[in-house]
Amino acid sequence: MKTDNTLLDKMLSEENLGLALAQVRRNRGACGIDGMEVSDLKDYLDENLDEIKESIRKRTYKPQP
Repeated sequence: MKTDNTLLDKMLSEENLGLALAQVRRNRGACGIDGMEVSDLKDYLDENLDEIKESIRKRTYKPQP
């Protein structure tokens, strides 16, 4: 996908998302309502991040409670 250097592109960049994940780990983030542990987050993102980013770009992303 073409990068237009928009704010959304910057937010979804590998660098920014990596920094966010590192910050969650440093803060010892608690699991959310879905019960996912921080230790499981990287594997989940490795499998689903492209799909999540694409749905955000298409404005079809519906976060679960």
